[in-house]
Amino acid sequence: MVTRCTFHDDLKQIDIPVLVMHGEDDQICPFPMTGARSVKLHKQGSLKSCPGLPSPA
Repeated sequence: MVTRCTFHDDLKQIDIPVLVMHGEDDQICPFPMTGARSVKLHKQGSLKSCPGLPSPA
């Protein structure tokens, strides 16, 4: 079972460079709603999207 998890406030407090990696075909946490948005919450965030993958692992 998938539950809703929000940690936007926590992400905003990180003050070191962050690399967000996210699969573009993730069906559980869709890329536009999670990876693309979460990187915007970091002052020093950068995004590496993984085309064709459900997750970067």
